[in-house]
Amino acid sequence: MSIQIKTIQRYEEVTQLLYNIRKSLFFDDLKKHERETLEDQKNYLEPERVALKNSIDFHQAYDLLDSDSETAIMKLTELGWSVEEWEFENDTWRSKDQHESIRNF
Repeated sequence: MSIQIKTIQRYEEVTQLLYNIRKSLFFDDLKKHERETLEDQKNYLEPERVALKNSIDFHQAYDLLDSDSETAIMKLTELGWSVEEWEFENDTWRSKDQHESIRNF
């Protein structure tokens, strides 16, 4: 499983947009409606940025599972995955409690 280039590009775009919005909110002399519009855009983009970052981090950790399982498990745990509940069976990572699975390509 590899990270899609579009995911990384979108993460970079959203990060740059958020930087520009924060810079404008801090330095520019804005009218009330302009400030509100920028705040709304910022509030809309922040969760997307977090989701994209988590996706990138997850894919990087997942790619490490076969080569460096200890590092991968630490990264997945940091992302909130309960790694102790996962098992590798038939070339697939599968949750013991839930019926989720991630195919190992």
